Amino acid sequence: MVDGLWSIEFGSNQGIFGTGIVIFERERIFGGDANYFYLGKYKIENNIFKVEVESTHYAGKPLSVADSGHKLRFLYEGTADARIMYCKGYLASDPTIKVFANLIKRADLP
Repeated sequence: MVDGLWSIEFGSNQGIFGTGIVIFERERIFGGDANYFYLGKYKIENNIFKVEVESTHYAGKPLSVADSGHKLRFLYEGTADARIMYCKGYLASDPTIKVFANLIKRADLP
């Protein structure tokens, strides 16, 4: 149900927002945006979608939704169905930095 290509809109309580692309495949996550690439893992437990993802800077200014770090780890939880996901979470190194992500499934994997 979750595996596929998804577009993502994300933001934080720091007032910073962005967009990107994410691929979910067999409990693994791959993706990125104009400045960061994402690698992580996910699982679904009791209908709750749980995500751990690392965002690594590779180009441009190192400004993310959380701070200006070069490598950041985020923890998210949320709900997912066949086409839409809503997740909330925080920066692992500073739980006061809250983040959210809204995703739309764009394609199944070949």
